[in-house]
Amino acid sequence: MLECLVNGCVVPEGELSRLILWAIVAGVGVGVVCSTVLGKALDLGLLIVERRHRIEDARNRDHSKVPPIRGRDAS
Repeated sequence: MLECLVNGCVVPEGELSRLILWAIVAGVGVGVVCSTVLGKALDLGLLIVERRHRIEDARNRDHSKVPPIRGRDAS
């Protein structure tokens, strides 16, 4: 069938509609996979950036102002 499309011969209507349907299905499948992978990569990047900010905030925090944790022995 693809050879017929390349050479320019007439494709039966049933074959053409099936080919178009498979092209749509394949396009949707590739789009879903790509968007999922891209979304996971962006989520991972956001987690890394948030973690860096938390670490930097902890380094710059004035720990003398943090109240002691209750319930533990201070000895």
